[in-house]
Amino acid sequence: MALIDPDKCHDVSLLERFDIVEPIIKQVSKKMVTLSKQSSSGALSLYTYDHMPNMIGFLVNNNYLFLALAYIEKQNGETILRAGGSDYFVYSKNDLFGGQEAIKRFQGWFTYIKDNGKKIGNDE
Repeated sequence: MALIDPDKCHDVSLLERFDIVEPIIKQVSKKMVTLSKQSSSGALSLYTYDHMPNMIGFLVNNNYLFLALAYIEKQNGETILRAGGSDYFVYSKNDLFGGQEAIKRFQGWFTYIKDNGKKIGNDE
């Protein structure tokens, strides 16, 4: 799992809506402790990254990708960040309209976060 770094949310006015990031990290961290007591396989890992990506989503069993785009728009004279809360595109590794490629891009982004982001938890 990867989330935007809560420290970066304070620096950028567009990300004010992400005040919930810190409480989510605390909840996930507690769940990680619970899961680690039940299994030694490291059932859940959490990483943070330092800037908002243009795609957000989740990948199930390396086969089904639920993907939404993040973008900035002007509305009533205000600059607004749109991310999540919108319809997700659903891709399958075996679909006929580029699912494999979308999954590959998403996995590449996630691998980058794991390699370059900050890991939260016991291995910080």
